[in-house]
Amino acid sequence: MTPRWEIEERALLADCAVFRATRLMFLHAYFDESATGKSDPVMAMGGWVIDPKRLKPFNRDWRKVLRIYRVREAHAAPLATALEKRESKPSDFTGWDEKKASHYRYALSQVLDAHTRYGIFVAVVQADYMAEIVPYAENKALTDPYRWLMQICLDFLVIPAKYGPRTLIAARDHVKVVFDRGHRKPGVTEDYFLTLTTDQRYDIAKSGRIVGGYNAQSSADVPALQAADQLVWGTRRGAETMVKLWAGDVAGRRVRTHGLAGMTRVPIVGGYWHADNLAKHQKNILTNTLPIALACSYIGLPTHVRQRRCRMAQLSMVEDSNSKEHSKTEDQ
Repeated sequence: MTPRWEIEERALLADCAVFRATRLMFLHAYFDESATGKSDPVMAMGGWVIDPKRLKPFNRDWRKVLRIYRVREAHAAPLATALEKRESKPSDFTGWDEKKASHYRYALSQVLDAHTRYGIFVAVVQADYMAEIVPYAENKALTDPYRWLMQICLDFLVIPAKYGPRTLIAARDHVKVVFDRGHRKPGVTEDYFLTLTTDQRYDIAKSGRIVGGYNAQSSADVPALQAADQLVWGTRRGAETMVKLWAGDVAGRRVRTHGLAGMTRVPIVGGYWHADNLAKHQKNILTNTLPIALACSYIGLPTHVRQRRCRMAQLSMVEDSNSKEHSKTEDQ
């Protein structure tokens, strides 16, 4: 096994070589995970890719929305529990109704539309992963679905991709990656990240496009990680709904996801992994003989659905504005 200091030194030298050769400004990718407990039916990871010139305006506009709505940190779970009346203690979202939440999510989605390049989301049904992959994995890293999801997300950063005429990421782009701090085994995860980005057996390392070492930060200080939480939490909840439907639980149709993926116009790539596609790509996953991200597809909602949700939020905001103006006129 390669000593960790040697892996880190190799990564640092590679970064210096890339910087000297290209003099490029690196893209920034921010990832968060959701439901990493062993008892959770679906584990997910996702985030946003942002151009460096858009990062400062993104942070400014995101924080402006939070100030307007008097929210300290934009996490999806507390909002969902407040709307579903399941709060165990008061939060910034206590007392909110669906209309206010819709306006809030729409405002955040406008920030994403203005400043992010594209989103990435991947999820796996844990029981299926444990049955199809773990028993056959010689690579110990693959016994943890979290590290496997991280590998897929990194694959999406190094595979040149287009969405229609729009280039999501080009072959010349290099990316710095930031993860949300909170995984239960940060040291093991960091080691695997360094392996993926330096070991030439992996397509991620061969591309040489992931720059910088493993970087984990608190979402309280990084608005883009809050945005990643909004994406991955809501979309993971949608994946859990799909699992319930596959199992014949029709009541799952009534579950609301409270996510931003249904409003933003930003392309989102990724996919859901379950028994069928895990079995189909089992050999590739275990041997890493192809970029496994290619087995996923675009997962954004249809354009007409996103447009309808945005129009509903816009109309609701206009109605609220008109009612306030009417109240002021009557008071006068």
